[in-house]
Amino acid sequence: MMRRWRSYGALLLFLLCLVLYLPCSLFLQHYRVKHAFQSSSLVLALPPAALKILAGEFRGVLVDKIILDIGSFLGSKQKPTRQDWDNIIRSLEQVMALDPRFQQTYMLVQGYIPWDAGEPRKANELLDLARKARPYDWRPGYYIGFNAYYFLHDYAKASASLLAAARIKNAPVLLAVLGARFADQAGSEETALLMLRTILGELQSNQGLSEEEKSHRIKEIKDRITALQGVWLLKKAIAGFHRQYGFYPFSLDYLVYKGFLWRIPDNPYDTNYYYRFEDGTVAFDAIRGETGEE
Repeated sequence: MMRRWRSYGALLLFLLCLVLYLPCSLFLQHYRVKHAFQSSSLVLALPPAALKILAGEFRGVLVDKIILDIGSFLGSKQKPTRQDWDNIIRSLEQVMALDPRFQQTYMLVQGYIPWDAGEPRKANELLDLARKARPYDWRPGYYIGFNAYYFLHDYAKASASLLAAARIKNAPVLLAVLGARFADQAGSEETALLMLRTILGELQSNQGLSEEEKSHRIKEIKDRITALQGVWLLKKAIAGFHRQYGFYPFSLDYLVYKGFLWRIPDNPYDTNYYYRFEDGTVAFDAIRGETGEE
């Protein structure tokens, strides 16, 4: 009799656990679907190369589906978790493997990954795939340069990316200007001058621009070359002065007085160059709020 009651008790306990488990499981599943990004478990699990093979002729459809999943989730009111961002980045990697030429993908990458996901390096990795797949498009290179400058403080990388993007047809001339400035901040004026002279030559032979637009771009590039040449000459003179005397000159005019320069180079952007004798810093404009000699 006692054994029978024990069997009944075990059965009742099992049924109670089952009754409690089912609603809890359904609630948890609903919560995950509602509050977490899950594109396709198969898509997330497969390596990009394998997914590319399996997708076959349906790559475009799969790309559209993944992008729609990401956009729908990011457009909801739910704040993504770290796991959500990891899954989104993984999904974007899959999309890049399927179709790196799809413009919407790199726009989505730049719009969210460096800013909200806090992953500028990963964003640049994905953008570099788009840059290589779209050699006619200056935007991926521009975004890479921006992220390198703004998030990573890598002026050399920013300069190289922007100057390379500036050489693409119909790219804004501002890219060359910014690239030259970042090269100046990275201490590579000679590289910037070489790139700017190459861009200038390409502009002068470009038949796809109106004469007015070509003239404007050429003047902007020439002014930047003149300014960078001035900075380069001044830095060389300042370095020579410092080696000889062990301290920096009190002013740029002092370089002329001591015979390190014949005259102060022309600055197309201002009447003076900006100089700090405390550390020998010189620039053709007041960057980062620095003041210079009058």
